[in-house]
Amino acid sequence: MAETPAELWANLAAGRHCIREVPADRWAAGTHHDPAGVRGSYSKWAGLPHGR
Repeated sequence: MAETPAELWANLAAGRHCIREVPADRWAAGTHHDPAGVRGSYSKWAGLPHGR
């Protein structure tokens, strides 16, 4: 949730939790997510730039 390195560091310094579920319009996590990691991804969560 940061567009610039300065925003990233500000988030870290403030202790902000910026991990969120991958938006469906960015990546069909339900299609690729596999908790066991057999089919592909281990996670449907990511640290993404704000608004993406």
